[in-house]
Amino acid sequence: MCGSRLSEVAEKVLSSKTLIFDYDGVLAPIGVRREESRIYPEVEGKLRELTRRYMVVIASTKDCSFLKSRVGFAHILVCSNGFEVKIGVLSTIPKMPSARKLEFFYKVISEARELAESHGMEVEVKKVVVEPLDIPVGLCIDWRRSSLSTKEALDVIAPIVKEAEEEGLSIVKYPNQPYIDIFIENVDKGRAIKSLLSVGAISRPITYFGDSENDLPAFKVADVGVLIRHEENEELNVSGVYELTREEFFELVNVLSRV
Repeated sequence: MCGSRLSEVAEKVLSSKTLIFDYDGVLAPIGVRREESRIYPEVEGKLRELTRRYMVVIASTKDCSFLKSRVGFAHILVCSNGFEVKIGVLSTIPKMPSARKLEFFYKVISEARELAESHGMEVEVKKVVVEPLDIPVGLCIDWRRSSLSTKEALDVIAPIVKEAEEEGLSIVKYPNQPYIDIFIENVDKGRAIKSLLSVGAISRPITYFGDSENDLPAFKVADVGVLIRHEENEELNVSGVYELTREEFFELVNVLSRV
């Protein structure tokens, strides 16, 4: 990106009151195992600086227990694709799923794990912690480290996906990507952002940084959208947003932290 273009993006972002960042693919490497995931060292300290000037929100498909351990300095965490929102120490969640729906979701998780074990795939379960319970609200089926092509993996998990759709679960698909998300309720980051606005937890103008299909609802709500380009979203087309490479994103965060 030429200097004038980066300056244009920086000027737009500088006028924002709220900065919202996706986690995987924006703040952290995409495709690493959950336990190995960390914020890029190029931005971690600078993000902490940004909390002095902006309301900083992290919005992710990861659950709150994970995000709190990695980006606990953020003012607000939007977790599990918007199912749970943590404002400081206060957590807000929608009406909990019925016992029947939870029972069905446990069945989906069990079936997904069996298939994953048989085909070299991985399953990450996203939970809401309501002491003393850990309640599953989402799962990601990831085949990037298996020997399956995306078409083969989708064929393998097709019965689970069909069953989940018939029961009203929310399926987030990523064309040409080696993973899929299933959530127990129909939630998305855009709805969560609207809820935060409605209670005055955040203010406009809002800049949203994202990199995938699950960020599209959030881009529509934000005043400024910034798509981070990388090796796994080259075919993703999003209108009305700025585009930055990862290196340009690092440079932008550096500029913002020095203002």
